[in-house]
Parts: sequence; C-alpha cells; structure tokens
Amino acid sequence: MSTQHTPGPWEYRESIPQEPTVIARNNACRVAETCEMPGQDVDERRANARLIASAPELLSALQDLVADKYLADPINADRMASARAAIAKATNS
Repeated sequence: MSTQHTPGPWEYRESIPQEPTVIARNNACRVAETCEMPGQDVDERRANARLIASAPELLSALQDLVADKYLADPINADRMASARAAIAKATNS
C-alpha cells in the first residue's frame, strides 16, 4: 500500500506560545494547524495538535492490526470492521 499523505513522523510544536501547530519533521513543512474556536481553551488545541501529529503512527498501527491473521477470529469481527472503517476514512479507500 502506497502512502498518499505526507510521510511521518509528524511532530507537535508550539510555533509561538499558546499556538499549537503540527508539522512534518521530514521536510519541515506545516501539514496542519489548529485554530482557535469559540469556547476552546489552549489545552484543547494542544490535545487536537497532538492527536493530528500522531495520525501517521495511528494509521500504521491499525493497518498492522488488521493484517494480523491471528486477529481474524470471528470474536474480533466488530472491532476489525471498525478498524477497517477508520483506515478507509483516513485513506479514502
């Protein structure tokens, strides 16, 4: 499977105090930036930025899990379907 997004690792940074930002370390380009929303405090923005920064690793981990033949047991069917749906949402496939 080929990667269609900016490859990781991505990292969370605060470009200036109180301004959480997500960048791609491999080429130092900004791949996402959180913005201030009404009623949202800076801790929530930081949490959003950390979640975005972890996206490449989360996607890879889910892809590894669904490929694991030992998890193909029917008892895991619902969880595996959820994992596949999340992968499809992330990869548009």
